[in-house]
Amino acid sequence: MLSALRTVVAPRSLQAHAARVAASRLGALTQRISAHRWRTFTSSAPASPPPGGALSFLARCAKVSVGVALFGAAGVAGYAYSDEGRWRSARIVWLITKINVDLAVNGARNSDKSEEERERIHSEVHRKWAPQVLHLTQELGGYILKLAQTLVGTNYLPQEYSDALEPLLDSVPPKSFHVVRGIVEDELGSKLEDIFSSFDRECIGAASIGQVHCARLKESGKEVVVKVQYPEVKKYFRLDFETMKLLMGSMGSGMKKEDIAEMMNSLAKTMENEFDYRIEAEYLRGAAEQIPPQFVRKIYIPLPIDASHPENEGRSLCTERVLTMERVPGISIRKHLKKVLSAWAAHKGKTVKEVKEEMKSLYKDPEKVKEALTATGSSETAMSLYIAGTKTINWLFHTNLPVPLNGPRILKLLTDVHAHQIFFGNFFNSDPHAGNIMQCPDGRLGLIDFGACDSLTHPQREAFAKLLIALADEDDNAIIASFKDFGFRSKKSNRTFLLAYAMMCYHRGLHPDDMERAGVDPGVPPMEVEMWLDKLDSAETFEGHMATTQRCVWVLLGLARDVGAGSVSIAQMWRPHAMRYLESRKKAP
Repeated sequence: MLSALRTVVAPRSLQAHAARVAASRLGALTQRISAHRWRTFTSSAPASPPPGGALSFLARCAKVSVGVALFGAAGVAGYAYSDEGRWRSARIVWLITKINVDLAVNGARNSDKSEEERERIHSEVHRKWAPQVLHLTQELGGYILKLAQTLVGTNYLPQEYSDALEPLLDSVPPKSFHVVRGIVEDELGSKLEDIFSSFDRECIGAASIGQVHCARLKESGKEVVVKVQYPEVKKYFRLDFETMKLLMGSMGSGMKKEDIAEMMNSLAKTMENEFDYRIEAEYLRGAAEQIPPQFVRKIYIPLPIDASHPENEGRSLCTERVLTMERVPGISIRKHLKKVLSAWAAHKGKTVKEVKEEMKSLYKDPEKVKEALTATGSSETAMSLYIAGTKTINWLFHTNLPVPLNGPRILKLLTDVHAHQIFFGNFFNSDPHAGNIMQCPDGRLGLIDFGACDSLTHPQREAFAKLLIALADEDDNAIIASFKDFGFRSKKSNRTFLLAYAMMCYHRGLHPDDMERAGVDPGVPPMEVEMWLDKLDSAETFEGHMATTQRCVWVLLGLARDVGAGSVSIAQMWRPHAMRYLESRKKAP
């Protein structure tokens, strides 16, 4: 872990950087352990006639009891901190207990029915409880809400809960303007009217930690956005963290116990800095000042309104709970894609919800999933012609057809920028999702939200570069060796397990051709590959820098499909950068 915490960023950012690396580990483990256990608990009721009769059924009920007991222990941990924490944890325990009891009872009642009928009943139980899970998640907020946002669409949750929680990806209930005003004035030490000539009462976005408002500086008239952290978020994070800490320690995982303990202890020590917006301000300034010449006319990274800003010299408007930065003009790629989807739905005479349901139904068929994973997108040239044609039609016929994005061009630029950050910058942003990328009126891409940054040491960069080159060149022996050098270990060192996970994490995701080449049974549906692999071997070490680089790759892979670039290989796109880095270190193969 110590190697993962080494960094080349400014010394005063070291502790915060360590916090983010540790936090990424918690997120990765939560996905791979806690969320998986949640799925296990909520699937504990018999979905088929209990083998062995009553004794087997009692054994399965015992599993449910163990799960409830563990969550009950987590509630006790909350109680140790405050009555509010006890009540918070107890509510989670109580809801999970009721869901499990309902599943167990329905499983027992319907054990003699057909498998199809049992699956339908099982789904109805989940669907019944899903709105309550959403309501409790929204009400509790904090890390519980962040966890829910992370798990939506990952296949770690039953589909019914994933569907119910999906609105959390777009927005969460914001705090009142009265609360926001109080936080900003307390943090900046002045009345809003003394700093801003205008400050929008309605936020433009709300998340688990805080919300964002548009404003205008009083002295310079510059348009800015103000990110405000919720007052209770630190306290809730601590309580949620202690709950998850107890759960993860009790449940165990494929990782070594000492690795889990070290990870959790490191996070506990650095948690004070986890929500310090001054650190993100440093990352913003560093990223903006380090844009290489070839990207200057293509990328815009807003500067924080700190003491170094040319229009606000001598006073910083960035504090622990308030981050003020230049406003990036334009619309986020996520919002643009929503507009395109709405137009498409209207063209088909359907609602957006109906179109989404149709899309989801397609992915119940493993063959459709394989088609989606292997689909190729249009070329950059083809998209340029399509965009020009759409604009011409709008001009000639006075229509308002949504102009599509040039997905291949956007993806190429983003992969180049992030590869440069990883190999040649002081740090990289691990979360370049569509909501954090703005399409500016002048054609540039605006990159915002640098709250999830990490960096690699030179030995880590060298191992990563060799891994990417091996993946791009399909050199399986080199893939396994460099994957281990980068920090991945499994208990049995199973060749198929190592190859599949290396390809999954850093190449083309769950691409069927890659999985088959690694040795995965072609008959295994794509969404069940991980479960199939876990029968062969289990991960023993997955270091923090692997969690952040893997997240960056998967976010870019998802973005590629969202913007129409289709199935791509991040390893192939990053290969030239990896080679250039190794050559600069005189370690090219």
